[in-house]
Order: sequence, then structure tokens, then C-alpha cells
Amino acid sequence: MNRIREFRKARKLTTYQLADLVGTTQATIHRLETGKRKLTVDWMKRIATALGVKPEDLIAPTILQQAGDDVMPYQPDDEVVRHALKGSNRQLWKVVEPSLDYLNINPGDVIVTDASRTKLADLSSGDMVVLQVYDVRDMTHPRTLLRQYIAPSLFITNSSKTNDKPIDAKRFDVTILGVLLPQLH
Repeated sequence: MNRIREFRKARKLTTYQLADLVGTTQATIHRLETGKRKLTVDWMKRIATALGVKPEDLIAPTILQQAGDDVMPYQPDDEVVRHALKGSNRQLWKVVEPSLDYLNINPGDVIVTDASRTKLADLSSGDMVVLQVYDVRDMTHPRTLLRQYIAPSLFITNSSKTNDKPIDAKRFDVTILGVLLPQLH
């Protein structure tokens, strides 16, 4: 849950007054406070400015335990592979963190994602995805994460080391970069 209501009440503002400061409606502020509307980075910046706080102050302590990305874009040495991927909706990623090692995706593995509209629209529970999400520790650079999707809006880790709290796409600014394709072994 976010802390908009906490800061608004501490400053003795009504939802109508905050809405006026932010340039929106009272109903929108209410939906943002209750989590019925996604608190995007843009909304966080606008509301934080109106309340005189930092954007990261508006959300509860970090939902992400480790500090880095789970995956990094991977550029193969093989010219044929690079040529085959050029212009497609597929991308290669190198796994850095064991966020899905219980699903046999381990650090050092190279994975392939599909970012086609069709694949993203057909997302179903259990699919593994690469996504970007902003963390409270750095609101200027999104984190690139490897997670398992649980319908309707959760992204979870499945790790032998440590598991982060689920990321709820209804409450955080999440962008799905691609859905993992089956691994060839």
C-alpha cells in the first residue's frame, strides 16, 4: 500500500485540496490512495511535489530485496544469430540473479523472450517474463527483472535463495518487456 493518505493527512489536506494541487480530480486521488488506480512514476512525481516529499517516500519500503537487475540484454558473438534476431520481436537476455532458479533458470543462462503483441496479450499464470519496474531506491532508472506471472496482476520470484514480495501491476509501474520462450536443451 502507498503512503499518499498518510502524507496528505499529516499536511491537513483533503483529497479535494490535494487534487487541486496536483491538477486532477478528487476521485482520482482517492483511487490512487486506495490502490484502485496504478501509482505510476508520473503520478508519484506529481503528488510528491504537491506534498513536499520525495516520490519514493510515497510507497512503502522497497519491494525488491537485491539491488541489481535480474537479467541483462545479451549480444551473441554469432553474426548469424544477431542477424536472425534483427527486426524480430525476440530478444536475448543473460540471467544474473537466481530469481527463478526453482524453475531451472539460473545465473549465466541465456534466455529468449518474445515481445510481440500476440504473446503479451496471451499472458497466462505461470508464464515467465522479463519486466521493468521502478524501485524506491532509484526512481530514475527502472530495474529489469525476471519474474513468474500469476494472474491477474502479480509477478513473483521462485528462488532457492530469497523471495521478494510479489509485485502487483495494479499498484506499481510495471512494463512487460517479453515473455520467455521454452528453453531448448
